[in-house]
Amino acid sequence: MAYPSSINTYTAVEGTTLVSSADHSAMHNMVGSAIVQLETTIGTNSATAVLKDATAGKFAVFNSGGTLNAGVLGTPMVRGGTVGTALIGTSTVQGGTVANALIGTSTIQGGTMNSATINTSALQGFYTVPQSTTAAGTGGTTTLDLSLTNEWRVTFGTANGTLAVSNAVNGQKFLVSLTQDAVGTRTIVWFPTIKWTDGNGTPTLTATASKRDTFGFVATSGTTFDGFTVGQNI
Repeated sequence: MAYPSSINTYTAVEGTTLVSSADHSAMHNMVGSAIVQLETTIGTNSATAVLKDATAGKFAVFNSGGTLNAGVLGTPMVRGGTVGTALIGTSTVQGGTVANALIGTSTIQGGTMNSATINTSALQGFYTVPQSTTAAGTGGTTTLDLSLTNEWRVTFGTANGTLAVSNAVNGQKFLVSLTQDAVGTRTIVWFPTIKWTDGNGTPTLTATASKRDTFGFVATSGTTFDGFTVGQNI
């Protein structure tokens, strides 16, 4: 944005005092420089601007492609940008990345979230990375932490196994896949309080070596679950 360096002619306005052309020019330059500095600070004239140390309730609209670091925000909207180490009140993140963020009420569309604590949020186009583990075996219990993922893949070791779950949330849906080892015939003791569909009781695992069975669950509370057979002998 260009600002004039001098004013050739001007007309006096009744009740005002004329200033010299040099004074007028200096005033234009001073205001122009201040505006450019402000634009650069808040990212309004650059698609790659960085907004740091934002104060709650300020900078409510954030430009596309920008980066927000160490910010405390009231009601921001971030499109295609990156939010790192931010405390966010009510926000919308579209196609962006949220890392190490504490979020109150948020909508995230097609984004990526890492190490985040979320209270009440709507996630669209969002998934959790599956976690894999080996069954603990005789005398041991394998605990599946449902705060880490909604899909656990468990492979038997050299013995039967026992499963437990932690951090289940009422309404949470998750998958558990069990894969036999190279020997096969392993069995599992499921976590308690599962109501299996069709009243058929606990399903029998495929005994063939290296074959996989997958089961789905819906948490009806933090400690009770509906269980479904998704597929067997896979």
